Amino acid sequence: MPKSGAPSYETTVRARKPPPAVTRYEVQKEELRVVPGTFGDPLRVVQNLPGVARSPFGLGALIIRGSSPNDSGIFVEGHRIHCSHYDAYRFFTPEATGLNSRRPTLETRVLNEQPGCLHAGMDVYKWAHKMAPFTSADLVADCFALAREIRELDMRASPYDLTAWGYSPVTIETPSGKAEYVRAQRDFGTRATLLRQRLIAVADEVLRAA
Repeated sequence: MPKSGAPSYETTVRARKPPPAVTRYEVQKEELRVVPGTFGDPLRVVQNLPGVARSPFGLGALIIRGSSPNDSGIFVEGHRIHCSHYDAYRFFTPEATGLNSRRPTLETRVLNEQPGCLHAGMDVYKWAHKMAPFTSADLVADCFALAREIRELDMRASPYDLTAWGYSPVTIETPSGKAEYVRAQRDFGTRATLLRQRLIAVADEVLRAA
């Protein structure tokens, strides 16, 4: 149609853009135990919330609509579960694997290994023992002593009650307990690095002589 001679009008609206809305659901601990069809499993309750999908084969991953499971933050008592060690992760229960921020495998072990991991620190004794008889008795003993100290911290920070055996708990759910754990973790990481260097020197010497 041809344009008419009527004047055109334009309306301009100036306003602040509304902030993005964040959907938040809160479920109390008492409610988690009584939701029908979940058998008291908190993870199943979360999977039944709007916008959350169930992972196949009961893997336990939380699939939030619009993102991948690796992009979803999952916290227990305000703490993110971040296990990077394959040998530790493979003992996770099926319900717990989906809560971990990583999916370490045997093939990606080298990429995931990091010196702050307690299990990586204990591994120096494993490799010292495997490299025998090339490793000296002193080196094996030093690696064992470190692994024993690390295991003690690992158990004290676990849910087990070891007070009857003279081991006080490290309450990692509290700020003071977490700080205590981090201090010990840093010390173990430094000592494990030095032992690892000694083991590498032994391996290099064996390879040169081969």
